[in-house]
Amino acid sequence: MTYQTRILPVADDGTFLLATFHSAPVDHPREVEYARFALGNAGRPDVLEDVSHLFTIPLPADGKEAQRLENSARDAEALAEGGEKKYRDVYAKNARRARYEAQLAGSDSLRIPGVLHAARNGVVAAALPPAGDRHRAVLRIIDLRQRKIALEVKESSKTPLRLDRPLALSNDSRRILFRGMGPSGIEIQEHQASAAFELLATFRGSDAHAFEGGWIVTDHKELTVVRHGDADVRTVSMPKAARPERPAITPDGRHVAFITDELSVWLVSVEGGKPRCFRPHRGAKRDVVFEVALSDCGRWMATRADGHLVVTDLESGESWPAGHFPDRWIAKSVAGHEAGSYVSASFSFVGGKLLASTPDSVQAVDLEAGRSHAYVSEEGRPGGRERISVPANAPLEKQLRSAGLVDLLPAMGAIRYIRHHRRRSIANVALAASIPGSSGPIIRKQRTSSEARRVGGFSCRSRAIPKPGGSAATGATSSSTATGRPWRGAISRKSG
Repeated sequence: MTYQTRILPVADDGTFLLATFHSAPVDHPREVEYARFALGNAGRPDVLEDVSHLFTIPLPADGKEAQRLENSARDAEALAEGGEKKYRDVYAKNARRARYEAQLAGSDSLRIPGVLHAARNGVVAAALPPAGDRHRAVLRIIDLRQRKIALEVKESSKTPLRLDRPLALSNDSRRILFRGMGPSGIEIQEHQASAAFELLATFRGSDAHAFEGGWIVTDHKELTVVRHGDADVRTVSMPKAARPERPAITPDGRHVAFITDELSVWLVSVEGGKPRCFRPHRGAKRDVVFEVALSDCGRWMATRADGHLVVTDLESGESWPAGHFPDRWIAKSVAGHEAGSYVSASFSFVGGKLLASTPDSVQAVDLEAGRSHAYVSEEGRPGGRERISVPANAPLEKQLRSAGLVDLLPAMGAIRYIRHHRRRSIANVALAASIPGSSGPIIRKQRTSSEARRVGGFSCRSRAIPKPGGSAATGATSSSTATGRPWRGAISRKSG
C-alpha cells in the first residue's frame, strides 16, 4: 500500500493539516494502518491534535466479500499446484494476495479520503472514493475551525459529477472545480460548493489550482489566470520541459513553479517576463520523487529529491541543503503476502516557516542553517552552470566553438564527444587528436546516428578532462584560450 503525506496550510495564522492517506491507485482500500489526520500550528509544529473522525467513515466487515475472496484464494492455490508450470508462481502470488484481502474484508475498517484540497479560511474538501458496490463516493466539506462537517454529499444519479476527484477548492471555500463533459469535449467546470453544485463557469485545460481570488489553469503549453467574476483572462506560455501537474503557486498567484523530468525548476511570473530556471539538486538521479514549494512571500523555494531537502533564495539564485527527509518503507507479511507500506515524507511553507514531516511528527526547518554551503543554482547567473544548446544538424566544429572547446582539443588526446537528448544518447562522434596549427581541428566522424538528424536539439553536460601537462580539471572551471569563457561541455574521455 502506498500512502502520501501532505502538509496543507489551512489558515494565515500558521494552522496546518498533516494528512497521511492513500495514494492512487489503491491496492487494498481497507488497509488504513498508517492513515492520519491531525491539526497543528507552525509556532509549535510538534503538538498535533487528532481530527481523523472528521475525515473517515466507518467501513463494517463484509462477510460475503471475505468468503468470495477466500474462494478465489483456494482456486488460485489449486492452479499453483496443478496448473501450467510456468504460471505457478503467479498463481501462488495471487492466492496469497486474495487471502490477505479476505482477512481485510472480514474485519472492520475505515474509509479514508483519496483527494484533499484546503482553503485558506480553515475549510478542507475531502473526497472519499467508492468502496465496493455498496458504498458510493462521498465529498465532505469540513470546517476545521469549528471541528465539524459543514457539508456531506454522496454520489448518485442526481449528482453526475465525479465527487471523488475534485480538482481544486477556492481559497474562500465557495467554489470547487471538477472535470466534466462539455459540448466540445472534456472541460474544467466551476461549481458552487453546496449541495446543489450550481454550474458557474467552464474552462479549457488539463489541471487547475487555486490562489487568492482566482484559478491557475494549466495544460502542456500555457497557463491561464482566471479571476473570480472577471471575464478577462491572462495567458502565459509555459516552458516546454515544464510538467503541468502539481505546481507550486504563491497565495497571490503571481509566481508559479513547475518541475521537470531533469530535476530542474522553472519559475514563471504570470505578469510576464522571462521564466527563470533553477537546478538545485546536483548529482541526483532523474527517476526519483521530485517536489517543489514556494513561500507566501515569494522569496524562498524548497525542493526535495531522493529525500534531500534543498532551500533556494530566489533573490540571489543560491541554493543549499536543508536536511534529509526520506520516504519510509515499512515491511510486513500477512498470510504469506508481502504487504509492506510505503509512506512518503512531505514539506510545505506555513506561516512564514518551512515545515517538514518526520516519521512521527512535524518539525520546523531553519532556512539559513546551510547557507555556508550555498551554490548558484539559477541558470544564466554568474557562477551558475550553463546549458549549451545547438542544432543537431549544425557542423560539429561549430558546436565545439559554441562551447569554447576548439583550443582545448590538442590537450585532450583521443576523446569521444557524446551528444545527449533528454535521457538517451543520440550520437556518438569520435574526434581526431591532431590539430593542424590554429586553423581548427580535423574532425573524423566514425559513427553518427540518423536519429540525431531528426531531433531538433540536444543539451550538453559537464565532464572532467585533463589539462595540458596531465593535471585534471573540471568542465566547470576550465577555460578556452580563444574565447576566455568557461568550458561546460559534454566531453567524456575514453581510451583509444
